[in-house]
Amino acid sequence: MLKQLSNNKKCSFCYFLLWSLMFFAMGMALSCSDKKVKNSAINISRIEIDTAKIDTLTLQQVVTAFGKPTGDTVFTLATPLPEFRISIYNRISKTGRYSPFIKIRELSFTQSNNRHLYIWYRYEKESWVF
Repeated sequence: MLKQLSNNKKCSFCYFLLWSLMFFAMGMALSCSDKKVKNSAINISRIEIDTAKIDTLTLQQVVTAFGKPTGDTVFTLATPLPEFRISIYNRISKTGRYSPFIKIRELSFTQSNNRHLYIWYRYEKESWVF
């Protein structure tokens, strides 16, 4: 004669069965996705821009070379810069990094659907310099 399992033992067995099925299903899903990743071809093209040439252009020459900017923003360094603009600090002395007196002008140009160019100028001696 078979003994009936108590409710606690039934719940434990159900949880064990449920976890086993979930673990098996996750393992199958991961193994299938790994095969897809291994067999897929990734096409990445990197476009390098020669900043040495841009470095020598005035603000007006950049507008002539790249056309009308899609964005033109002026801000100060009074607050910390977001990650996108962090490279501006490479051209500013450590003492001036959070100065409210240093003005930066950001010009943005759209070159294609997925390519954008941002150029920053600093206001110095009554003019914008790279």
